[in-house]
Amino acid sequence: MSDLHQGLTSARLMLRAMARWGERIAFSGYGGSYTYSQCLDLIGRYQAVMQGVGAERGQRIALLNANRAEAWLVGVAANELGICMTPLHPAGSFGDQQFILEDGEIDYLLVDVENYLERGAELAAATDRLKHVFTLGAADYGLDLRAAAANAGAVSPVLWAQP
Repeated sequence: MSDLHQGLTSARLMLRAMARWGERIAFSGYGGSYTYSQCLDLIGRYQAVMQGVGAERGQRIALLNANRAEAWLVGVAANELGICMTPLHPAGSFGDQQFILEDGEIDYLLVDVENYLERGAELAAATDRLKHVFTLGAADYGLDLRAAAANAGAVSPVLWAQP
């Protein structure tokens, strides 16, 4: 079968787009500006941190975040690892969000602590099934993904997602 009929994952599509545009600005807004090259670098670093805590293909991550590039890039990094990503609506109730984490069999939670510090703490404490909580910024209930990614060094993104 030709590549044309193999299918294309959204993760592969994102990697192609980011590799194509290099130093052009990909995102500019809340949280800063990022070039396509910086996005690729962050994706690889986020993946390295996720893999370091045992994240693997077939698992699930939920994201509780404001509209910011960093969180979107975490979702892309997870998708490229073959991890299913579920957004949690920021205006959702605690009960609804906690139900999603349990019912969706979510393994990991990412929290934008600049905007959802308290809710993230509540969800982390109430959801026993979580293997790990990642935070964008420092919090006493999770691993600061931003800091861990900075310490990871340059890592090329991997693509484990399959059509």
